[in-house]
Amino acid sequence: MQPYKRVCVQESKNPSSFSEQDEKIGIDYSNFIQQMEGPYHQLYEPIDKQCIGAGGQGCVIKVKCKLNNEIRAMKVIKKTSEDKNENFRKEFQNLKLLDHPNILKLYHSFEDDQRFYIISELCEGGTLAQYIDDHYPLKEAEVLKIMKQLISSINFAHKKNIVHRDIKPDNILIDDEVTTSIKLIDWGFSGMIQQQQKLSLKCGTIHFVAPEVMEESYDQKCDIWSCGVVLYILLCNDPPFQGTDSNEILFNIKNQSIEFRYQSWKQYSTLVKDLLKRMLEKNPELRPNAQQVLEDPWFESHSSEQIPSQDFKESMIQFNGYTEDQDNSLKQSRFLQAIVLFIATELVHKDDKKVLNRIFRKIDKDNNGINDYMRQLGTISKEELKCALQQIYSKNQLDDKVDKIFDFLDVNQSGSLDFSEFVAATCKLSDVEEKIRVAFDVLDKNKDGCITLDELFKFIGREDYDNDCKEIFNQFDQNGDDKISFAEFSQAVQKYVNICKQIQY
Repeated sequence: MQPYKRVCVQESKNPSSFSEQDEKIGIDYSNFIQQMEGPYHQLYEPIDKQCIGAGGQGCVIKVKCKLNNEIRAMKVIKKTSEDKNENFRKEFQNLKLLDHPNILKLYHSFEDDQRFYIISELCEGGTLAQYIDDHYPLKEAEVLKIMKQLISSINFAHKKNIVHRDIKPDNILIDDEVTTSIKLIDWGFSGMIQQQQKLSLKCGTIHFVAPEVMEESYDQKCDIWSCGVVLYILLCNDPPFQGTDSNEILFNIKNQSIEFRYQSWKQYSTLVKDLLKRMLEKNPELRPNAQQVLEDPWFESHSSEQIPSQDFKESMIQFNGYTEDQDNSLKQSRFLQAIVLFIATELVHKDDKKVLNRIFRKIDKDNNGINDYMRQLGTISKEELKCALQQIYSKNQLDDKVDKIFDFLDVNQSGSLDFSEFVAATCKLSDVEEKIRVAFDVLDKNKDGCITLDELFKFIGREDYDNDCKEIFNQFDQNGDDKISFAEFSQAVQKYVNICKQIQY
């Protein structure tokens, strides 16, 4: 596959931030993905300094996590002007909310005087571009599996008001070649967008740029165009609009009609060709959004794989959920749940997470009958969980069990289960002591060895002190000295972990 030219020719206004979080006590896992000052060696050591990849902003090297010996990726980004540095910090705060099985997971961020260091999961299966070159021609069923994951991740980002703006095979990693599991990466051109807002920054990669981006007025549907180009390349290993130079390519993008001129197109269905025409519609007003693409007949034309009964049961039986004997208040347990969620995701081995990823995708099928607000691939609704748990519980137990389990696992109170909540729920909790220290250090912002009420409030995201947060604080602060020591913190978390271990369904 030929290299594609990346461009960014004009600066735009700073992106706006996410809307304020719901006022109820729901702690998001992303709170624990902190930008930390100081050296990264406190948690990571480089395996070697060889660059294994270069994105739009920096070099990527392999590092080993000292907590669990897992190999992860570290992207090193050189600091420039203070404005750009601050924009990067804001971008990181937004992107850490993208908790989706097909979006590269962030773990930590460090910075010193000269550089930012972003720690993420490591994918060693190569890029989708390489995969196409090695395996072309691809069967339509395999193309569908890849595209469903890609559109699912984009749909999730769009509902978080984030637009990627540089989707291409080089920015899609193969996480598991056996199941063709993918991860969308490189959000360096991403931006925030509110409803009815238009963006103006000319950026992206020439062959994948939507016509309206060149007109400097566009929205999330520019990503749908880029996904359409990816789909076209998956099917014929060439971009739909070509030329001898950038000007000719851009002219053809704006003016040329999509063609299925190769003999190889005969092996593909009319349904996928019809979807391509819709995704590569030059008028963005007529182009479908991500949710509408997922509802296209093409995706319904191939039946989903069944959840493997044994794998599913072994995972579901580990659900660390609801217990009626719990002696903590719900408000406190929400906070403790978030801590345990963070610890659990640090404990899960990458190979185990791949299995959970497959199970998550099979449960997350957006069944008919779910209201439009809750229809979102990349999260598990209560109805989807109920459908899956039919394999575990009898009919007369099901409704009550699902209600209790779902309410307990929905740590951030979003009304659906995010991927990290699902992973934590299925994790066997053991060897948690070192991870408790990491969680404590995240909350102890000034590194004085204790957590103050102010630090707790800022972590939860409250500006003013209120009774709910004070109640959480007091339940940790056993000796009433207005600070939480590591011993007090560890004792409370260990007690909660032990309760989780004893839960039987």
